[in-house]
Amino acid sequence: MMPAGGRSTPKSIQERWAADPAAFAREAFLPDDQGRPLTLAKWAIPFVEGVRDNPYNGVKANRNASKTFTMAFLALWWGFTRWPAKVLFAATRADQLRDHNWGEFRLLHARLIPELRKDVQILASEIRISADKAGEPSRQPNMIIARAASEGNSVASQGAHAAHMLVILDEAAGIPDSIFNVMYGSLTTPGSRIVVAGNPTITSGAFYRIFTHPEMSKLWKTTTVSAFDVQDEPWFRKAWIDECRKNWGEDSPDWQSYVLGEFPTTQEGCIFPVDLVSDAVARVVELKPGYLPIWGFDPAAGGDRCALAKRHGNILLGPVETWISDDTQISVNRVVDAYYASRDAGSAPAAICVDASGLGIPMAQQLRDLGLPIVSVPFSEKANRDEMYVNKRAEMHFSAADWFRQRDCSIPYDEQLIEEMLTVRKINSDQGNRMRLLAEPKDEIKKRILRSPDRLDAFNLTFCARYRERDSGYLDAKMAVVRQKRRERADSGTWMSAI
Repeated sequence: MMPAGGRSTPKSIQERWAADPAAFAREAFLPDDQGRPLTLAKWAIPFVEGVRDNPYNGVKANRNASKTFTMAFLALWWGFTRWPAKVLFAATRADQLRDHNWGEFRLLHARLIPELRKDVQILASEIRISADKAGEPSRQPNMIIARAASEGNSVASQGAHAAHMLVILDEAAGIPDSIFNVMYGSLTTPGSRIVVAGNPTITSGAFYRIFTHPEMSKLWKTTTVSAFDVQDEPWFRKAWIDECRKNWGEDSPDWQSYVLGEFPTTQEGCIFPVDLVSDAVARVVELKPGYLPIWGFDPAAGGDRCALAKRHGNILLGPVETWISDDTQISVNRVVDAYYASRDAGSAPAAICVDASGLGIPMAQQLRDLGLPIVSVPFSEKANRDEMYVNKRAEMHFSAADWFRQRDCSIPYDEQLIEEMLTVRKINSDQGNRMRLLAEPKDEIKKRILRSPDRLDAFNLTFCARYRERDSGYLDAKMAVVRQKRRERADSGTWMSAI
């Protein structure tokens, strides 16, 4: 691995390049036809230096930020400067790897100095970097291995280990959580690193949490690249920024993701407003007077979680409680114990709304027989506002979303509840001459987050007893107004007052 001129021994060059990726870019690649050295984005070398020093690294970037090219450079730098080394290069689709990622490797391979180029063999799904050098013992080649990181293919990444292991997840916003979990299992050696890269388009999943979760942000070294960071690069057309501003507007999700390199504060088609949910997590509020606690209980079996949410007016009282049990009696006992504990503490709910479908029907009745204030809510039945919503489940979702729009509510940081909120999407249902709203089916949500949105269902159920949550003073005042209006009609002397 000797650059032109042979100024150093191979080992000293390797060590120097390992410590200085900018030197690798200058010395390991030939100038182009116009005599220009290899050009990397201004953010690229600091990012690669971050990978050198930190086990966990993430970059979210605008469109055409040279992200894929930088990931290919990073993989080659790793493969040439560490022995033994392995790079697991994953993307969501095989065609992405074949047409884009491997295409960048071929461009870089053509620019390598001859002393290095002859040691690289690019195959359909792997790249081999030879380690046979004069004066060095024969070793197995370093490998860059392509893997399609899709759901159901997580086994393809298992068993990938090396003393110097680098995992690169490109287009990481679309990679399922199960793949991330498998990749974490590959980082068992001190010299291992993981890199995630993508456009910040989806406000749920592991890629989103890396940049937004308070604890994960302590572990990960993250980089954000916007179009304004690369607008002066030779490959970038600066006028594109103004075109996007005119076509999308600066408040659009596309502008935020593809121009600013930020996760959108409004998600196209989502029921829950992203920015308002985020604000509610950080907000400290006083409890609004005149409200009583309402609980929501979503029963489950067969591996799904039972969930119990507790809301008091404008405050969700804590993270949604969940547990797994196929024994319905255990779940009933747990709700009963929680209710009587709250009653002893003077904070008993005015109602416990239960999903009255399937096994929820007998469980709701059993809880009612035990003296709990149960309200049965059949998700699939007709909505109260039938002119707007297809069924009760859709009405619950939109009622819960409206709660955030009051801008005076507060929820704790409940990672999975927030993810479930921000992933569920609305569907416009055209039935006859009526356009009504529908929440997407649970099965579609499960495909994205790999679990049932039980926490969200429990939270939504707390909005199904709106009159019960107002205290007696509020109800007395409302009834006084109603009685006064009746007296006024009776005193008016019209023919209707005699009815």
